[in-house]
Amino acid sequence: MLRSLKGLKGCPLSLRRGYSVKSPILFVPNETIHRFESEKLTEEENLAAIPKRPNFDGLPKYHHEILSPEDTADLVIRPDVNDILTSTFSQNAVFTGDPNYKVTPANANLQETTLSLHFAVAVIEWIRLFNTRIVTLKSLPSTVNKLQHINEAKVDAIKAKLNSINIEELKKGDIMRKTRADTINIENISSILLTSELIQSDSELFDITLRYLGLKLTYFSNENLQQFTEKLINHLHGENITSGMKIQSFNNFMSKVFEIHPRLKTELHVSQLDKLAYLFTLANNIEDSKSLLQLLVTNYKVAPSKETFNLFLTKYTESLKDFQGLIKSKVLKDLHQLKPVFFHNGLDSFSLKFLLEEIIEHVYDLDHLMRLIENKENSSIFLLSEFAEMLMQRLQVIQSTSEDPNTTKALQLTQLISKLVKDNGVKLDKKSLELAQQMYKDLGDTSNYEYIGKLLN
Repeated sequence: MLRSLKGLKGCPLSLRRGYSVKSPILFVPNETIHRFESEKLTEEENLAAIPKRPNFDGLPKYHHEILSPEDTADLVIRPDVNDILTSTFSQNAVFTGDPNYKVTPANANLQETTLSLHFAVAVIEWIRLFNTRIVTLKSLPSTVNKLQHINEAKVDAIKAKLNSINIEELKKGDIMRKTRADTINIENISSILLTSELIQSDSELFDITLRYLGLKLTYFSNENLQQFTEKLINHLHGENITSGMKIQSFNNFMSKVFEIHPRLKTELHVSQLDKLAYLFTLANNIEDSKSLLQLLVTNYKVAPSKETFNLFLTKYTESLKDFQGLIKSKVLKDLHQLKPVFFHNGLDSFSLKFLLEEIIEHVYDLDHLMRLIENKENSSIFLLSEFAEMLMQRLQVIQSTSEDPNTTKALQLTQLISKLVKDNGVKLDKKSLELAQQMYKDLGDTSNYEYIGKLLN
């Protein structure tokens, strides 16, 4: 048939048929067309048709909020691989392995909390960040760059020039103002007053002088105020005074100085900051003293002198007498930024007594305190010998509130004695042995009780 069509003139080869519509074909329904009335819902019905979110409260959680190591407060703990293993394999993966051990947040508004680290990677990273906060400090420089104070020759020259001025001419205005301005200014007068033996020896005159200069601080240039402050600090620190009107006058004066020139703290030499912290501590200005010590540690990575730091701990301990609340939590929150100082200086009799009495409330803390003592090789045996009885007494206090079984408590005592005697060569005196024997007796450990009895006989 197609063959016959080839011969037809004007016959198309394709027989396509065309279609046309007045409106486009829609395959997606909308709110107005192509919807049945029974399918149309109100807004309330649409919301009601959305299923509610299921409740997962009853299911075990695999994600837990963890207190950041940068936000913790501590003074003696430096975890190692043993702590990693203990935390990883303990029930619920609690830090230290004891569910009763609580970590103190640095935030004053937060309470102590139990820390759970559910994955080994989390434990390792958390402890690594925790230990990075124990920064390496430099010792305080033994020598100070020469301060650019007004030297004695210049002071003598100014005094001579003042003495040569005729008071009557000064009253009449016969002396040129420029001459007076070069001689009589607050910077020269302050240096002369400070070098006056009369003012140095009389506390009342010293107080009057500083109160007067405190009213004229705006007349000092920044450079001269720094020089005068350094000279004043050196003068008072060199007198070796312990208290009195001079210290309080100095404290009041420096408070005004920092109020007007707050940047002066960062412009003083580190040795001057250390001396200033010492003087503030003498004046019982604990907050400003702590601020300066933190500045040394965090900004300059320099450890304060032992003299300054021990005096600060003494005065700080005295300030806790009237505090009502958890002493350990307050101490850790207040002093956690000074933790590197304990690791740099090592412990002496005073700092060890402070830590032992104020913050050691758990066997884990006591163990890390022992490690910190052992870090100081030259004096660790002396300290452990001196404090052996006190260490066992602290363990006895800790165990009195612990829920551990007596067998565990006896083991803790044995481990402490082993560290003292076997690891560090400490020879326990009679009082320490009697205390250990009594503790074993109270715990029902007859074998160790009898063994120590033989040592006493």
